[in-house]
Amino acid sequence: MRKKLESSRDDGRQSSIESRLYGSPADDLKKEEAELERPKVQDFSTLKKEAENKEEKKEGPRILADYTKKGGEVHDSMSSEEQPENENLQKEGPRILFDYTKLADGKAPDEEPEETEAPQHTAASDTEAASKDAARPKKKNKKKPKRYTRLTALKENFASIPKLVLIPSLLFLILFGTLLWYVFTDVSDLKEINISGNEIISTEEIENRLGFEAGDKMFSISTDMAEENIALLPIIVDVTVERDWWNGVDVGIDEYRAVGYVENEGGYNPLLENARILRGYQVTPSSGPLVHHFEGEEMDQLVDNLNDIEPEILTGISEIYYRPSENSMTRIHIFMNDGQELVADYRDFGEKMNHYIGMKEEIGEGSEGIIDIEIGSSFLPYDSAEARQIKEGIYNSPETSGYVNEVNASMNSIKEALNEFENFEDE
Repeated sequence: MRKKLESSRDDGRQSSIESRLYGSPADDLKKEEAELERPKVQDFSTLKKEAENKEEKKEGPRILADYTKKGGEVHDSMSSEEQPENENLQKEGPRILFDYTKLADGKAPDEEPEETEAPQHTAASDTEAASKDAARPKKKNKKKPKRYTRLTALKENFASIPKLVLIPSLLFLILFGTLLWYVFTDVSDLKEINISGNEIISTEEIENRLGFEAGDKMFSISTDMAEENIALLPIIVDVTVERDWWNGVDVGIDEYRAVGYVENEGGYNPLLENARILRGYQVTPSSGPLVHHFEGEEMDQLVDNLNDIEPEILTGISEIYYRPSENSMTRIHIFMNDGQELVADYRDFGEKMNHYIGMKEEIGEGSEGIIDIEIGSSFLPYDSAEARQIKEGIYNSPETSGYVNEVNASMNSIKEALNEFENFEDE
């Protein structure tokens, strides 16, 4: 009974002590009712603490030091049986453990964390620490406010312009400035006119027909108009007028070849390969024979055969006379520069003349006479009847020779009238 009384006394004492410390259940009910009836007041301190607790939860695991081992000695809480197993770890000093009591989600792990060794200071750890320090955001030093001037504002304006717009604009300005410099200075003046290919027509005549001269602006000359003016000359086959940048013009002339010359007023006019006589141009015979008493169809067929003769033999012909007779209305008399005479037909003598050198060799140098190629090919000594007959009529001019003189006189009068008209326009 004494033990029961003592136990009940002890229980009463404990209950009284607990009621004093923690309160009785009845008191707790009263407090809860009072709290329900009392209006709630917002406690900002609790909100601040809750926010700090949330931030701590988001931070993740914390690193704590294990001070169960100090200086290599085992803490009193460890048993003597555990000391030999952890003998190597005791020498290493305090250990670093993860505190998994508070994770990012606020939940504790199911298993106990594994022990980790204390980090040793090595070169790798130093580099990792340096990289972590570099990854941390550094505090930026406050820059001094810039002093804005006209120059800085201009630089910023240029910097704001896109490069795709700025570069083409600069190139355009450079090209435009170069164009203005070229147009308004003497750099664009025509300084040289080069004329080539003309043998019969004079350089002065071509320059007069160009329509421009040295000193004119290169961009103001008309090459097409110059070509049209020069092409009006009957001797011109083709003409090209091109600018030779920066200060020149090239004029290329292609003339009809002169195959003979026609006597006119004490001078000689070229007989061109197109059967036209270049009247008004007095030249010296150089590349063909003098042609006498030809006109119309006779002249055309003569020129066709002259075009068939090789240039070396053509230059060796001195004169060609038209000598029609009762027996042959197509006969011509040819004089060579070496003194040889030939009788031929103006309709087909071109190809025969190309064999002149061979015929000359067969005759020999000591023989003198006339080579007859009118029908076949034969040599007529001067003492023969045929040769004497030919020689008797050599200086007899055909009855149509007066017509040629009249045509020449009329053409000269037309040329003079045109020259006077051109002079009147220049004035």
